[in-house]
Amino acid sequence: MDKYARSKVDKSRELKTPKKKTGGRKAGTPNRITSDIKARIKTFVENEFDNVVADFSGLDAKDKVLLFEKFLNYVLPKQRWAGIDVTSDGRGLFEGITDDELDAKIAELERKLGK
Repeated sequence: MDKYARSKVDKSRELKTPKKKTGGRKAGTPNRITSDIKARIKTFVENEFDNVVADFSGLDAKDKVLLFEKFLNYVLPKQRWAGIDVTSDGRGLFEGITDDELDAKIAELERKLGK
């Protein structure tokens, strides 16, 4: 769709008056089915949580980590990635540094941290 046709469609939408809501739930009324299912899941989790904790010790290390990671999604807020350009000229942080120079920087940081 070209630019002209798109603006013509947008204008036609603006001219229409919004339709009045004629059925369904009133605004702000929670979805009953969703709240019923959430309540059932909550009850199931509460009833089975002790079994999950008991079974956790029987899992191998890989499965423990996977389960723990899934539980963390419900406890910790999601973090957003924030890219930061730490150089003043816009180059990458390690661009133009040799392996020897990088090793020296790592060794210096390890000394400062007491490793």
